[in-house]
Amino acid sequence: MTTSVLDALAEPDRETRCDQLSRLIRAVRRGEHLISSAEATALYDAQVAEARREIFDGQTYDRLWALLEHAPAYARLHTLAHFMLERPDMGWRGAAIRYLLRRYPAERDQLLRAFDSDPNLEVQDAIASVQVEDDPPAAIDRWERLLSGPGITHELAETVPWKIAYAYESSDVAAALTRYRDFDMRSGGRSVWGTVAAVLERRLESEAGRSSGAKQ
Repeated sequence: MTTSVLDALAEPDRETRCDQLSRLIRAVRRGEHLISSAEATALYDAQVAEARREIFDGQTYDRLWALLEHAPAYARLHTLAHFMLERPDMGWRGAAIRYLLRRYPAERDQLLRAFDSDPNLEVQDAIASVQVEDDPPAAIDRWERLLSGPGITHELAETVPWKIAYAYESSDVAAALTRYRDFDMRSGGRSVWGTVAAVLERRLESEAGRSSGAKQ
């Protein structure tokens, strides 16, 4: 049974709280839990409190943003997210634009025009993560530009290849694998494109295995 939002927020142990929030994120994404307006308010209050803590816990903060993406739209968070986006030196701008893109679709075109070329890599990753739901080729193109540019963080270098690999339709995986192997070869080998190719190969093998098992 999934812990409630209020119980998770009340958990005093940081690791246990992060684990409970992670389980809630999975439940919400699977449609097993709908966040109420009261829970959205509690999540926002917890988010503000965390930001003000003397010992800030980034993992908890990340999870609160992730849950609020799936909560009813909340006016105070809408204001905060815009405030963060307008200040290039602030952290969590990626989380802010992802929240706005998901909860305020009427603003999507305006946000994409304003931040399409934003140099913040977290912002670009967040935009692609939303774009992939409606326009996978555009998301893949954005992630490729992100990986090709300077300043790529270790975390993005690890996560973006997986996002690219699973953005392709199953019917396009083999062709994409050939493409990224070629990219890697032209880059001298052992590049980030090789990482994308390795994930695509793993996906291809996994899907082939499931297809073979289904036929038996």
